[in-house]
Amino acid sequence: MRNALPRNAAPTAPAYAFEERSPFVDASFAGTNVRVLVDTGFLQTVALPPGSAVPFVEPPRPYGEIASISGTEPKEVARLDGTLRIGDLSWRDPQILLVPGCPKIGTRLLRDSLIHLDASGGKIWIQRSR
Repeated sequence: MRNALPRNAAPTAPAYAFEERSPFVDASFAGTNVRVLVDTGFLQTVALPPGSAVPFVEPPRPYGEIASISGTEPKEVARLDGTLRIGDLSWRDPQILLVPGCPKIGTRLLRDSLIHLDASGGKIWIQRSR
């Protein structure tokens, strides 16, 4: 269930600003900066395009296919060697899918987070819920 909050109920913590139509935020993958989409409809942890220059503790290996509006594409799975950071949030050695498309983080990564979105104001808040 989604709840709409009045504008004055926004968190007091600093927000991540975005100018695009969708909520993109700056992330660091083991020191490599990447702009990622916060995609609550993506049920995995993180997706990066194949060939991304980030270090892996578990190298990419085939992991089936992913469906898109243009058909199916092969996907690979790997594990980052290091920390994924977004602001003051961090995740150590997360699993990463390598699939065509823009970099994004999904609900499996954000499952312990509260997300507040002010789409018209271009702000998103991501806070740990536990």
